[in-house]
Amino acid sequence: MIYDKFEKLNGGKHDCAIKALIGIPRSKFDKLAVAFAAAYPAIQQVRLERGEIKQIQSGEPKGNLDSFGKKLFFLLFYLKTYPTFDVLGFHFGSNRGCD
Repeated sequence: MIYDKFEKLNGGKHDCAIKALIGIPRSKFDKLAVAFAAAYPAIQQVRLERGEIKQIQSGEPKGNLDSFGKKLFFLLFYLKTYPTFDVLGFHFGSNRGCD
């Protein structure tokens, strides 16, 4: 999975590659990941109240995006590179149910 390769990149000499993937340096990603994890329950509560989701999952994220860091990376990668869902599935280990 692409996130595993990202995790091995540290800031400094790899910031160019990190910015190419997600648009921000690693130091900003790490700070944003903490804020994202803290805000995620409130975001889900608003989505529940709007009827966008039927229930709030308890505990840590599950599935291929099983951490808040992975979820944030997925979002930033998508917004930076705007790949098709097939390409996202390839990089993140999921599929959209194509034959």
